[in-house]
Amino acid sequence: MPAKVAFGAIHGIVPIAIFTISGCRNVPSVLLKTARVMRLSQAETVRSIVLPACLPEIFTAFGSEFP
Repeated sequence: MPAKVAFGAIHGIVPIAIFTISGCRNVPSVLLKTARVMRLSQAETVRSIVLPACLPEIFTAFGSEFP
């Protein structure tokens, strides 16, 4: 049973994490500059700019893992 859990974690969680990290790295710099101009805090920047920009990548990861 532990081997099955490890196999599921490696093939489920790791790809989703990789897609999420990739999505966060690909946030357009103009959006981050706009957040600085608007003087948003770090939490506000993540909530209102980074997370919405990453959502397509995150949903793509879920779609590729759960057909």
